[in-house]
Amino acid sequence: MGQYIRERPVECYFWALSIFYEPHYAKGRMMFAKLIKLMSLFDDIFDSYGTVEELHQFNKAMQRWDKEGAEQVGKCYSYVLSCFSKTLDECVADAGASPVGIDCTRETLYTHAIDLTFVEL
Repeated sequence: MGQYIRERPVECYFWALSIFYEPHYAKGRMMFAKLIKLMSLFDDIFDSYGTVEELHQFNKAMQRWDKEGAEQVGKCYSYVLSCFSKTLDECVADAGASPVGIDCTRETLYTHAIDLTFVEL
């Protein structure tokens, strides 16, 4: 999977820096950069890595937030789900934010799955 993933953490950080530029927003900047990186990971997986069947199964596992279901699709998918879950938990713990990120992630992956439907045609 590594060859399909864009390695651009500095770009993600500078994107976050353009939004959270004041020094007292350092935590928010780091969290936002991590989330941007994970969203680009999802984008790379859906664009370049997985087969249509794998991606539909992965989407179903993500909609249920089911680590075992992601493991059945493939080890890399389970790794992505665990990384994302860990990052969201970190954001909630650090900032005291609500876990709304899970719902946003589900919605984002749902839109990726809709794109897959058009690719299949």
